[in-house]
Amino acid sequence: MDPAFPDRLLTAISATGVAADRIELEVTESVFLGRNAAVVERSLHRLSDAGLSIALDDFGAGYASLSHLKQFPIDIIKIDRRFVRDLETDPDDAAIVRTVLNLTYSLGIRTVVEGVENLRQLDYLRAGGCHFGQDFHFGAAAPAAKVPKMLGWIEKADVLPI
Repeated sequence: MDPAFPDRLLTAISATGVAADRIELEVTESVFLGRNAAVVERSLHRLSDAGLSIALDDFGAGYASLSHLKQFPIDIIKIDRRFVRDLETDPDDAAIVRTVLNLTYSLGIRTVVEGVENLRQLDYLRAGGCHFGQDFHFGAAAPAAKVPKMLGWIEKADVLPI
């Protein structure tokens, strides 16, 4: 909600030498609510124009309306895990996930589904056009230093590939 945030963030990114289009900024639905919506809108557009991807986290769990998908520069929607948990047994959850996947496809928005815990859920989500999934089906959370070794990139987990 700070109008100076985009410039501070872009300056920090520039100082690292990382291209802005390699950065994804996750915002929760609550960011869109409140008195400073105009500031948030300008900030997100500024960051999006600079190349950052904007991801809307926990979609469906809060207060975002469909108008937010039109008003704000959203590149990625992260579907909340509570709709995936009972995907196989609750037809309402399956309908919600299917509808959100169809909506995001129509709007050209990529999707990440949180809470994928088994192959049946993954297969359903893939068939529905989901782009990415996350959670225990893929592996437990780990410290950042262990990720390169887990991915088989390097022998020692304290050195990152260039």
